[in-house]
Amino acid sequence: MKQYLRSITIIAMIGILAGPLQAETFKIDRGHSHIGFTIRHIFAQVSGRFTDFSGTVEYDSQNVEKLAVDVVVQAKSINTDNEGRDRDLRSPNFFNADSFATLRFKSTKAYKTKEGVFLEGKLTIKDSTKDIRIPVEILGMGGSGDHMVAGFHSSFKIDRKDYGIVWNRKLDMGGMLLGDDVTISVDIEANNRK
Repeated sequence: MKQYLRSITIIAMIGILAGPLQAETFKIDRGHSHIGFTIRHIFAQVSGRFTDFSGTVEYDSQNVEKLAVDVVVQAKSINTDNEGRDRDLRSPNFFNADSFATLRFKSTKAYKTKEGVFLEGKLTIKDSTKDIRIPVEILGMGGSGDHMVAGFHSSFKIDRKDYGIVWNRKLDMGGMLLGDDVTISVDIEANNRK
């Protein structure tokens, strides 16, 4: 009997340490997550972030192909620590947040290569939806009280003109005020708390 109970205990511990055997749904913890961006302004880089977003991550630590992400960002939450610039970014010159309230990324496929883990999916900004591929760094997963916590990071570039954000201005010295490439950096902490 003692041997039987010992075996059951070992099996249970292995199950706990191994994590979920199938994809779990993790809810993004906004308070411990960050969605930011950087763009060239004349010769410098200007950074900003979105402060209001939500979403889910489907994750199975044993099978990366089950990884799936769905993130919705509120356009009006853009924040570059400059009120005048933020108003302009919400205006029709840029995000037109009154007409297009959200940005969204929804993955359609996950896979692993020798370069790392990648997600393919659809990124929607304003009225444009484009297929993109982004790298994903899986930072880890572990227990925290009665729930599991997982962490992810991604950094990638998009061309803002692909999404109808085309405003720019020529400089007297030559060149343009703004760059076209935007680097997006995402740090996600998510949990499966019920």
